[in-house]
Amino acid sequence: MQQQIFDFARSHLAESWDRLDRFIAGHNAPVLRMLNDWLDDPHNQHAYLFGGKLSGCTRLLHACCRHLLEQGHGAAVIDSPLALLNGEQLALVERNHLLAIDGLELLGVSSAPGCPPERKAEIEEALYELYDRARDTRCALLFAGHAPVSGLSIGLKDLRTRMTSCLQLALRPLKDEGLEQLAEQLLREYGVTHVPQGLGRLVLTYCTRDSANVVGFIRTIHLVSLNEHKPISVKFVRDYLQQLDFQPG
Repeated sequence: MQQQIFDFARSHLAESWDRLDRFIAGHNAPVLRMLNDWLDDPHNQHAYLFGGKLSGCTRLLHACCRHLLEQGHGAAVIDSPLALLNGEQLALVERNHLLAIDGLELLGVSSAPGCPPERKAEIEEALYELYDRARDTRCALLFAGHAPVSGLSIGLKDLRTRMTSCLQLALRPLKDEGLEQLAEQLLREYGVTHVPQGLGRLVLTYCTRDSANVVGFIRTIHLVSLNEHKPISVKFVRDYLQQLDFQPG
């Protein structure tokens, strides 16, 4: 898979739905408050956001970039540490207020698929150099991965020390109540002025209980309703699922 670097100053991602004021925090509310405070003033300290695959770390990275963009600052996100090997990140820290780097779980194993040990060592060297350049340019770094820093297999001692000094922010996946809120929020943003009672619960009945699946399902339902010129209701959703022969999960 090709790794990408998104410069939010000119990226289509600036128009995405990822934004802090639309992030359903649930029991992650204290983490979100700390992240907002850090974005306002990083205090020369970088931050590391970690959580499971379905915790929302990637979306929150994009939301942070969007937040700074709306304040008139430049921001960019690198979707994998492998993209550091092309050297573009050094230019990014010079023209952005924030550089977010996703996928640091790649450093969590000694030999990850598609990343032989020698490449992993190159990535660590690139991250170490990035730290120094970010300090000189006063660019804040925001990292994300599936494991805490203590769970990363970092061979470069000085890099491990720097990563450990980051503000550590742990995210947990949303529980059912938060996922229902997410489904209902998306429906309202799609123009459903009155979200039918019980629709969020119905979505969870048929969806795998994680934010990515809920978002994908609501988007699909919205497109179907537009194509069929029908309002979204509990009956509409139920009929659609029956046509697909969905079974409650």
